[in-house]
Amino acid sequence: MTKKLFLFFGFLSFALGVIGSFLPLLPTTPFLLLSAYFFSKSSKKWYNWLISIPKFGEPIKQFNETGVINKKSKALCFISIKLVILWIIFFTSYNNTVKTIIPITLLVVLTYVMTRPSSANNDQVQSIDE
Repeated sequence: MTKKLFLFFGFLSFALGVIGSFLPLLPTTPFLLLSAYFFSKSSKKWYNWLISIPKFGEPIKQFNETGVINKKSKALCFISIKLVILWIIFFTSYNNTVKTIIPITLLVVLTYVMTRPSSANNDQVQSIDE
């Protein structure tokens, strides 16, 4: 039952990731990483399929194996998060609590992304399994 549940969540998170590649406020990368996790726990076949997708596969494989996030992905993340923060602060009618919590959360995510190594050659790179 657990493998079937992981497989279900793998496909669900993959679908959300694909939808997120077209919708501006739904993130793609976290859902695809989550999908990779669920597929790795449920089906080697589907995990291999996911990491073989030309656009998404290599970054997912790099992150899962070494924790590396390439510079292009970091730059895109930085720009996207900054734009979303500015949009939330200046163009939404959320109350001040929400206008504080969401940007702080996004800055924590940005900090995490920016502190990951940018290449596997970096001495700081460690296997995720360690």
